[in-house]
Amino acid sequence: MTPYLTADEIIDRLSDRFGIEAEILDGDAEIASDELDSMSPFIGARAEESQERDWPRYLRLWEDPGTPEMPDAVLDWVALKAYSLSIEHEPGVRSEGAGRVSVSYSEPKRSQLERRMSRLLDPYLLRIGTQA
Repeated sequence: MTPYLTADEIIDRLSDRFGIEAEILDGDAEIASDELDSMSPFIGARAEESQERDWPRYLRLWEDPGTPEMPDAVLDWVALKAYSLSIEHEPGVRSEGAGRVSVSYSEPKRSQLERRMSRLLDPYLLRIGTQA
């Protein structure tokens, strides 16, 4: 399947929007695109039933749904996911301290990259079993 962004587009987006200089491979772009699609269900509806990927989508489903959208936040998520695939990961932080004060976490602390990615995609995820 065609990725949402090419490796070159990801490199440009990372540099322009996040100040990140990275080497991204075509495989990273494809895996990041596949990972996005695996996170469905998303709000709205696919632009075309036959499209191979989940985006672009109609985000408004009443009277006039407008035009299909591919939000920058979603493309940013794909770029950051590809970047996360291209870097070596270190184990998550389980404890940290300064002087006599320290804190321990039962689960590894999420990285800034993970927190940023979560905030980008959360508005577009369909929450099943929750009320607005």
